[in-house]
Amino acid sequence: MVFSKYLFATIAGLAGGVNWLAFSPLGGALIQQELQNYSGEIDNSSREGDSLVSREEGRLNKERQESSTKFKNLEDENEKTKDKSRSRRSAGEQLSKEDHNLKLSNYKHNSELNSTKNKLEAKLKSSTDSFKTSLEASVKTAFQEVKSKVDEETKRLEDALKTLQKSNQELIQKVRTCIENLPQEIFVTKPEESKCLYDSQKT
Repeated sequence: MVFSKYLFATIAGLAGGVNWLAFSPLGGALIQQELQNYSGEIDNSSREGDSLVSREEGRLNKERQESSTKFKNLEDENEKTKDKSRSRRSAGEQLSKEDHNLKLSNYKHNSELNSTKNKLEAKLKSSTDSFKTSLEASVKTAFQEVKSKVDEETKRLEDALKTLQKSNQELIQKVRTCIENLPQEIFVTKPEESKCLYDSQKT
């Protein structure tokens, strides 16, 4: 930009100087001097412009490099963020899968426990009913046996009591007869003639 400014100024100066020198009495010597001066200024301006361009290119290259580095860092950060996001998503999917598997395992385990519980309860009920039926049958049989023995013993005692009562009645009757015949028994000389003695001997 500075180079162009000096270039336009130089051209304008040259144009004005040529018109002035064309009608000046000094002639070609002054023109030559002016041309050398302008040529030196042009060289200085060119060098300054080149230096400015070089510095500008360096600045731009530096900014380009910094931008490239920042962009690379941003890409790296973005990739890290994506990796973390993928890791979190993968971890979330893994946790979700493990949670699903755990729920499924718990469901199967509970189903097995309920099935086992129902089987045990059914088996226990069947065993209890069978034991109850067997116990009732055993108790009934034992009761019938005891009742039969009690009835048998009762009948035997009743028969014995009847026999005893009959014997007692006969004995009482004999004693009464002896007492009634006691006056006559005093005069009995032979045992066979005595009813009491004879009857007791027969008994």
